[in-house]
Amino acid sequence: MRTDFHENVTLPDKLEIEHVMPQGWQAHWNPEPRLSPEEAADRDRRVHTLGNLTLVAKSLNGSLSNRPWTDSEASSMKVGGEAGRGKRSLLEKYSLLVLSKDLIHEHPSAWTDADIEARSAKLTDHICELWSGPPTDVEPIEEIEEVRGPGSTTTHSHVE
Repeated sequence: MRTDFHENVTLPDKLEIEHVMPQGWQAHWNPEPRLSPEEAADRDRRVHTLGNLTLVAKSLNGSLSNRPWTDSEASSMKVGGEAGRGKRSLLEKYSLLVLSKDLIHEHPSAWTDADIEARSAKLTDHICELWSGPPTDVEPIEEIEEVRGPGSTTTHSHVE
């Protein structure tokens, strides 16, 4: 997401994927009233989408864990790096990535399911602008295999 206007900064070779709304969201991200089982299942799916992911240094990743978004939500936390600090504050303090800047500056008080959906669309549009897709002049190699079961025929296509 860097442009010609950004400084040319060398980033660590091994950044890790961070789920902004954590995979264990139930600990600090479960609103009142609690989500219904259907809403919780939707959130579980949404947590793994592009809009909820960013990259962080390995040393920061463990500190972010299931931490709440804001300092006020994290004020009672006494464990982990920088106890009492929310995920947003830690990203603001330590992340140099443009990828995380929208998270920090555009979401000062909350990171929600709607924010994840909107960021997914924004990042997808950005990716499509930059990458037109795989080369079209390469023919895929297909291997067709028929698997027969009792009373049915299933065809599987394997693309290498």
